[in-house]
This record gives sequence, structure tokens and C-alpha cells, in this order.
Amino acid sequence: MLRAWIACGMLAVCTVATAAESFPYLAFVDGDDAQALAGPGKNYYATGRLSRGELVEVYRHDAGGWCAIRPPAGSFSWVSSRFVKLQGEGVGLIVADGAVSLVGSQLADDRDVWHVKLARGEEVEVVGTVRTNFGVWYKIAPPAGEFRWVYTKQLQPLGEGDEVPPTHAHVQTWQTAADAARSPHGPASVGQECEEIDLALSTMVCKDCEHWSLEGLFDRAESAMAAARNGDERQAVRKVTERLRRFEEIRHEQAALDKSQALAGRGDSKSKSSSGAAGSTPLAPAVVSVGGGFDGRGRLVPVEGGGKAGAPRFALLDESGGLLYYVTPSPSVNLRAYVDKLVGIYGTRSYNAEAKAQQLTARRVEALSETKAR
Repeated sequence: MLRAWIACGMLAVCTVATAAESFPYLAFVDGDDAQALAGPGKNYYATGRLSRGELVEVYRHDAGGWCAIRPPAGSFSWVSSRFVKLQGEGVGLIVADGAVSLVGSQLADDRDVWHVKLARGEEVEVVGTVRTNFGVWYKIAPPAGEFRWVYTKQLQPLGEGDEVPPTHAHVQTWQTAADAARSPHGPASVGQECEEIDLALSTMVCKDCEHWSLEGLFDRAESAMAAARNGDERQAVRKVTERLRRFEEIRHEQAALDKSQALAGRGDSKSKSSSGAAGSTPLAPAVVSVGGGFDGRGRLVPVEGGGKAGAPRFALLDESGGLLYYVTPSPSVNLRAYVDKLVGIYGTRSYNAEAKAQQLTARRVEALSETKAR
């Protein structure tokens, strides 16, 4: 599940927030060695370099002084071909559940981080194909809700009335387009309206599900479809509508999970997990404060019934045996070496809709002593 990450003690972030009253806002790169990363932390791989003066669009502030930005020009992601059926030149259709968008890099072959799960029936823009030892992969344009991250100190918000820094030609074009999108006269075309709906959706899904208000966006999409004059415009509306439906499904799934947790109660979930291994039935995630810079910390155990294809095989439990996360390893991580140990995990947190629980994709694992884990 995509969610806003609450930051505490973020002085650098608060400085930027003062200059930007609302999201998204434009900022320019103020540094010579700035890079866009696959996640909010130095442990994530770089996806591309940013030039001094280059404009970026900031959608939220994450813990540790990181800004989530719209993927810059040239950004791309990857999806396995087994989940995609090509519909024509440059268009692919997601045909199976379990597809994720892996964040691509212009600087290396890294592709082990994902933040967005693609829904069956969703269309993606295919821009390339690569054959590897692990099968065929399609390079796609980053889907809605997927971001890149830049350290706050490397950005300067673009103030009202500021001139666009004279860098690349596309920057001025982007500024002009952004100004047009904010025009009180509304969008000039169905295509522009679809872009505005997509931007509004990307901003909205940065918040917790309970704060999503998709109805208005569905109404705008319906009006856009009525105004569409040709096949290209109707296709653009269908594409943004499918994205809206995907996040609507996520909202319903989260609401159902919240309801089941409220009925089960914390005491009941703890007793079910006291055996020391996570069962096949998802438990209510425990609320903990994770220190030491880890994205998850607790005891790693195998999951009963985890041998099924696609099912979680490991889980992270708190001190009382409550489920914190289901855990999946990145290709280079061997989780079996840490079974039944107290560990700290660096990785990517997401929502597993099938298991109806929080999930952590481990990129690095550290064994902790009993004293250090407390």
C-alpha cells in the first residue's frame, strides 16, 4: 500500500515545506553531484543523474530529509514479460496478478526495488525489451504513484515569480506546461485533463488510504470520456480510469483489513502468533517504532505454507510474537541464514494485497544481539 511516511525531527524537510505551501511544487537542483535514487535513503541505488538548475516536481517529504519527485525525463521501470501482453506498438496490457513495477536505473543494471503493484487489465507504455538469464523484461514508462528521491539539501523550491534557471530546453517547456495546468480556465484538451487527473492521483496516493477521495477524479474522467473526440483521446481516458480503479481496489482492501483487525482485536492476534512462526492467515500488523535506521526490526521466522508460488516465505515478528511484516528477499539476499534470529532489515515497505498485510522487501539484513534489539 502506498502511504505517506510521517517524519519526525526533519529540520531540513521543514525548511523546504515552508517554501512550498502545497504539493506538488517545483524545485530546481542546487548541486553538481545530485542523483535521483530508487528510494528515500542512501542505501538505495541511483536511477539517474540530475544537472544543476534542472527542474523537478516534488510530491512529498519522506523521513530522513528526502523528497519524492516525479520521475525525471528518461526514467523507466521494468516488468516481467510473463505479466504483459503486447497490444500494439508501445502498449502492453497487464494480464496476470502479482506484477510489480521494478524501478530502473540509467546508471547500472539494478532493478530490485518496487513501490507500485500493477493491476490486471492495466495498460503500460512499453519503451524497450531486454532478454536476461531470468527471462524477458519490458522497459516501461514509470506508472502512476511511482517516484524517485532526492536529498532535500540538493533542492531549492522555485519561488513565485522566480525565473526558470537557464539549463536544458525542456525545462522551460515543462514550466510552461505546469503554468497551463494551473490555469483557472481549466484544461485545453482531453489529453491535458487526463494529465491533470493523473497528477492529482499521484499526489493523493501519497497519503493514507483513509484520506483518498477518488470519487471526484472518477467524475472528471467520465466527463473527459464524454468530451473525447477520437480514439487516442478515449484511450487516454481509459488509461487514467484504469489507474483510478486500481487504487480504488487498494482502498477497499485496506478498509476490509482495518475492519477485520478491529473485530479480531490485538489480544487475539497475539495469541494466534505466539507459536513463534507466522501462519498462513495474516495477522494484524503490530505498531512499533523502528530505530537504528532500519526499515524493519524483529525476529525472522519461516511462514507456514510459504512454499506456494508467490506466497510469503518469511515473516518479521515483534517481541510478543505479533506480525510486523511479511518479508521477501531481493535477489542477492539469503534470508535463510537469519531464520530465528533478531535482525534489522533495510528495504522497501509496501502492502501485500493478496496476504492483506504489510510487506518488506529486504535489500540488506543485519543480525542483532538481544541487547541491541531492545
